[in-house]
Amino acid sequence: MPKVSILMPAYNAERYIVAAIESVIAQSYGDWELIIVDDASSDNTGVICDQYALKDKRIKILHHAENKGISIGKNEALKHASGEYITFCDDDDIMDSKTLEDNLYLMEKNNAQIVRWSYKTVKINSENIVTDEIPRICRNNTYHNRKEIFRDYENVHEVLSCDWTGLYDREFINKYGIKFNENYRYGGEDTEFNILTLQYVERMVMNSGIYYSWNLRKNHSTTAKRNINFCYSMIEVAIKERDLLEKNCLNFKELWATYGKFYKRLILDYAVKLPESDRILIENILSENRW
Repeated sequence: MPKVSILMPAYNAERYIVAAIESVIAQSYGDWELIIVDDASSDNTGVICDQYALKDKRIKILHHAENKGISIGKNEALKHASGEYITFCDDDDIMDSKTLEDNLYLMEKNNAQIVRWSYKTVKINSENIVTDEIPRICRNNTYHNRKEIFRDYENVHEVLSCDWTGLYDREFINKYGIKFNENYRYGGEDTEFNILTLQYVERMVMNSGIYYSWNLRKNHSTTAKRNINFCYSMIEVAIKERDLLEKNCLNFKELWATYGKFYKRLILDYAVKLPESDRILIENILSENRW
């Protein structure tokens, strides 16, 4: 059984997935398995993955006959994972070579259920040129109980939106039946996943080191594919985080004054480019909601 399972959903990523896979192979810690779910790509993504699987027995490929969406793909990878710990990598992103080594050390040293780390957003234009790099940094901290976690929630929230900023104890995930919401097809599934973990986690470590590059491409990222489903998903996510904070944070009102505005702005900015009827519908929902 490998120590770590790395889960990678993939769809039409022939231009980028080689770099993503190579960043996994380059890990300084070698006891891992990489599970790639090819979600019925129409390009050569599946072929590229199969070639890697032939060369490296640690790489396993699951092929979908039809496109099922990112959440179903991640859940299928979770079912096939055999590692003691789980982490994620998107098909067009890059893991730092020390990601597993450094964060596995923190996980086991502190008997943690989750370790989270910082990342940077790398903006890339249509000509594949990097136009900006924006770090997202959390502070180093170790939490030994739920009170400590929610007392420092602003730090926890800093990297909450992404599953690839975390190393998760698989036994913990399975114990509470935590999985991805399969109704979310255009983003938001990873934020909700992390909110679900916060309903149960007792021991967590935050690592300020930047271990992941999120390559934000207008033509490839899930959230770039405009669909009203993303707005519905993020409204649900916002309500779930609000409920989590209300139950656990003494400074709930202060926190939600900030986070509620963030969610509303995010959803409205996204909805601007939807068809007018969809945009109006979302605006009406937000005007009636608990913001």
